[in-house]
Amino acid sequence: MSNNSNPSAPVARVLSHCDMVKRSSNGWMARCPAHEDKKPSLSIKQGDDGKALLKCFAGCTFENIVAALGLVESELMGEGESDYSSSQSSIALRSASKSTKAKKGFPSASDALKAYRGYLGKEASYFTYRDAKGTPIGIVARWNKTSGGKEYRPAFLIEGEWMPTYPKNRPLFALDKLANADKSKPVYLVEGEKCAELMEQLGFVATTAPQGSSGAASVDLSPLEGRKVIIIPDADNAGETYAATIQTRLRQLPNPPIQILLQQLPEAKPNSGDDIEQFLSDRHNDDTTAAADELNALAAIGLGNIKVLGPPVPKMQTALELMRSPDFHLPPQTVNCNWIPFDTVQPFGGLERGTLTVLSAPPACYKTSAMLRIARGYAEEGFRVRWLAAEMRPSQLAKRMLTQAAGLELRSLWVPIPQIQMKLKTTKQRLEGAFSQLQFVRGPIGFDEIRNAAAEADIVFVDYLQLIRPPESKLARHEQLEQIMETCIEACQSTKAVFIMASSQSRGGGGERDISSAFKGSSAIEFSADVAYCATAPSKEELEADTFNLRFECFKQREGQRIEFEVPIEKGLVALTDDEKELNS
Repeated sequence: MSNNSNPSAPVARVLSHCDMVKRSSNGWMARCPAHEDKKPSLSIKQGDDGKALLKCFAGCTFENIVAALGLVESELMGEGESDYSSSQSSIALRSASKSTKAKKGFPSASDALKAYRGYLGKEASYFTYRDAKGTPIGIVARWNKTSGGKEYRPAFLIEGEWMPTYPKNRPLFALDKLANADKSKPVYLVEGEKCAELMEQLGFVATTAPQGSSGAASVDLSPLEGRKVIIIPDADNAGETYAATIQTRLRQLPNPPIQILLQQLPEAKPNSGDDIEQFLSDRHNDDTTAAADELNALAAIGLGNIKVLGPPVPKMQTALELMRSPDFHLPPQTVNCNWIPFDTVQPFGGLERGTLTVLSAPPACYKTSAMLRIARGYAEEGFRVRWLAAEMRPSQLAKRMLTQAAGLELRSLWVPIPQIQMKLKTTKQRLEGAFSQLQFVRGPIGFDEIRNAAAEADIVFVDYLQLIRPPESKLARHEQLEQIMETCIEACQSTKAVFIMASSQSRGGGGERDISSAFKGSSAIEFSADVAYCATAPSKEELEADTFNLRFECFKQREGQRIEFEVPIEKGLVALTDDEKELNS
């Protein structure tokens, strides 16, 4: 066995067709092309005469590996060896290529398929890849294993020949249907050609990356630029990797999709590998109408009003460029939490995208409760919400949000009363989709967290802004707050995210407050905010009552009238009977 660090021509030929190549103690390891290889399991060694010796530790046969590499066995032989091989796979490959020479490709897709049949038998099915004009450019054949697994083999048109491999820049499946589909409709990016065809039968526009999770890093995603994309991965670790890779690469496109949603299939068991096929057969008993209705409902909730992920807003634009914008004469884009007390006091029926709202209130004044109610409303409407938790722990916030939604007090979480626990359970189930849209980010909160939240979410809550940590800790406090506000303004305006920030209330001002005494620390807060509210401290009688209204006076509104709003504060006792109150006390 040769251990020469310089590979022979046959070994070099094999290595050039492999991914994730690395040296081993007596050769090389690479990802096996004959199966969906998560870790390098293909051993490549160099024989004494220079020939390439291959072994897959996952059990793939030599013939399958060679075919998946897009080679023939003669290309693995050392000097002086015959290109003759008695194996049926080599005979099939050479006869299909109609050449006694070491030829890589085939004149047609059917010839490549015949070569595979020579050692794999008749395929269970095959899928044809087409370009945007409908011309066939590849096939992927599928064989069902007796053990229950699946085996796939490709053949793609590369430089005029049908090669038994994937191209370096892999095309999406069903490009012709994608090109002809209504651009306003979402594109479902599933895992596997069969799933894509099932989605088409359900009435959706669907595609997939060749070779599933293994091909996600190599697929050309440019046809999805500017579209709405819903990713539905298989319910297993490979599916998670597939979804994560696709999401990252979509966001890196020059013109990213305007919306991206990761949609897990309902009730799919973890690590089960369940996909659209099981969703249709097991969950809906092959009722295509019911399956399509549920997928449409999930898409409506998930996509809803998800923020535009297009290129950043230019920092400098001429007046003429702005006036030529197609939306110049339209009302501004707004986000609505569908909570009437808050939406109706805004000039356009909701907060304008790319704006910053500040709420101030005295300590222990239920300010966080008010913000949680607004945040839940946005999440229920399908917006992605990030809550930068500088004050409270995320677990505390989640508990408050659940009990608030159920109309119960916080301690009801650990009260063993069946009616209360059932109410909490049904509330959690009812709002499961909304709660998955809301992410709490644990403190400390710095400028990176602010910028990342604005880039990823529609609505960003900051509770509260005086606790944000600027990088320049030696600055005076008012200078730090100026930096904080500048960073938040840049983040929300460049990404069109909406910022809703809590602020400490100034202790000065005496008498009634105005804009100059509503916020603690810096005039930058009052100058920077597009909308500014200040809560009036509840009276002693209100704090002792089971319910009261927390009133927020509007001190600043750039676009319209300054109208106050009130937040109903319910302490939860209304949901308990007298006996339950006694047990809960």
